[in-house]
Amino acid sequence: MTHRINKINLNSILLLIFTGIVFLNLGQPYAEESTQPTPPLIVLQQNKQPDPFIPLNLSFRKTYSDLRKQLLSTNDPIIVQVSDKIVLFKNGTRTESKAFSNRYTELKSVAHIPLAIYVMLVTGTDSVIDKVQLDKLRDYRVLIEQVSASISSRNFSSEQRDRQLRIINGSLSIIETALINRLISKAALHQFTLSQRQDTLANIYDAAEDQINTIQQQVDIWLKEMTPEEKQHLRVVVGASHMPRTGNLAMQYFSVILGEPYEGRNEVEGDNRDNSFRLIYGENIFDEESALRLLGTHLVDADIGTYFFNDSQRMHRDLLADATEEIIRKKRLLKQLKPIQ
Repeated sequence: MTHRINKINLNSILLLIFTGIVFLNLGQPYAEESTQPTPPLIVLQQNKQPDPFIPLNLSFRKTYSDLRKQLLSTNDPIIVQVSDKIVLFKNGTRTESKAFSNRYTELKSVAHIPLAIYVMLVTGTDSVIDKVQLDKLRDYRVLIEQVSASISSRNFSSEQRDRQLRIINGSLSIIETALINRLISKAALHQFTLSQRQDTLANIYDAAEDQINTIQQQVDIWLKEMTPEEKQHLRVVVGASHMPRTGNLAMQYFSVILGEPYEGRNEVEGDNRDNSFRLIYGENIFDEESALRLLGTHLVDADIGTYFFNDSQRMHRDLLADATEEIIRKKRLLKQLKPIQ
């Protein structure tokens, strides 16, 4: 069970060490690791004396980086899902597979058509559309027509085929209206987007199901080749952008596989499972190296939190958080800090 510390009662040495962690390392977990030798002491401008804190902090960062690499080398296997691929690292071997199928790409691309039209028109509603924007609409119409001509050859089910054509034809219709009238009202654009909602959501559902099936098919193969011990030690890093963090598809899938909680999942009330950091989401991480570095940072920080605070998750929030809450509370009571009027 996790025990949290509500007040900070560290001596000055620990405070110095962990302030260095926050400002020099953990605030930049994805920065490139330096391989340069420790520079000589830098002379201060005022008193011309060498500053011993600079090499001290650089030494800490190098030591931290070395430990991160060491822990990564001993934590195996690891699955990384970034962009359109899913990668297994196991016993020194890297195995890559697709995270998306062609069908997923087709469904998602057609669902994006009404969104693209909205983006092109929304800032110019209820006013004359200029020539630059009209040319963009004409160019996009050509792309849509090319996709439309290929729908019949893409092995969609009859229901999926009809749905793609409804989305396409509705989109072509509003483009034609805009080109003829050189004007689209805000109400007309809103009516168009609402008319596309049902078919767009159906495409989203089919795309999500296809992606889950694609990932599951590959992961099942990998799991069959793992020993029970390897399955228990399996860790997963999902890298993507900020907006889809909550409810991310891959996070939901691996949350079930690993039995790990994460933000956005519908948990049973009262479920207090401790997060052992076997499942990690990396915001704005789109390559394997950054994903693995993030995992290494989590592993190091979990051990630091356990050794110093008896809380494996303590370093996964701002080290200054508890002190800040106490200071802010005090300032509010003294009327030294209040909302802007």
